[in-house]
Amino acid sequence: MSKIFNNVMSPKSSLHHLFELIFEHSLREQEIVEVDPDLENLTAKSDVILDFVKYCCKKLDIVGKPVVKITGDREKEGIITTAHYNIPKSEIAVYAKGRYLPDVLRSIAHELVHMSQHEKGELEKHPMQHIGGYLEDDANARAGALVKAYGLVDSNKKIFTEARGGRSGS
Repeated sequence: MSKIFNNVMSPKSSLHHLFELIFEHSLREQEIVEVDPDLENLTAKSDVILDFVKYCCKKLDIVGKPVVKITGDREKEGIITTAHYNIPKSEIAVYAKGRYLPDVLRSIAHELVHMSQHEKGELEKHPMQHIGGYLEDDANARAGALVKAYGLVDSNKKIFTEARGGRSGS
């Protein structure tokens, strides 16, 4: 039975391809990236941010549909540091004013790792610490790796030369 399942779900099978298409379509069904219009440079890159979120969700085997809010207003989104993951809403908020695109992407990836940890039941197994500890160390390491791997793809190399978020000239 497991051999049949493995064959059906192998990357070469048409059923596997169908599941990938359904997943891609389901991500497009809902607007999952909202960029604050005051962050002009990042608003122009919302397609890159959406592509990166899809990339991370696929790499992290995330089942849910995250909503990612990129903001220039920490208080409005309740952000204390640079980002946070709201578990009940499956919502990620990232403070991006004055930050470079790769740094914003790293914050998104970090919070998506926390979403993945939540889906796999890891948040309940390990104590949440704001500095250090298994969950934070894992999220930091995997986020950096995701940004680097995404940026090393030829069509994505431009993410490392992008301007900071915010109004032009800021």
